[in-house]
Amino acid sequence: MVGKGDSQTSIDKKNKHEILLAQGKIAPCIGCHEVCTPEYCSLLDGWLELLM
Repeated sequence: MVGKGDSQTSIDKKNKHEILLAQGKIAPCIGCHEVCTPEYCSLLDGWLELLM
């Protein structure tokens, strides 16, 4: 039996994952193992442009 709190938790998890998407593309930092400075990352820069 699914309680009221369980459905809210599902909604919350969905909303949290949506912040990682820009026009359906996941943030390039997810799974990235490069050591970088975010201000100079071309992959991140391109993804951020999709947000605008």
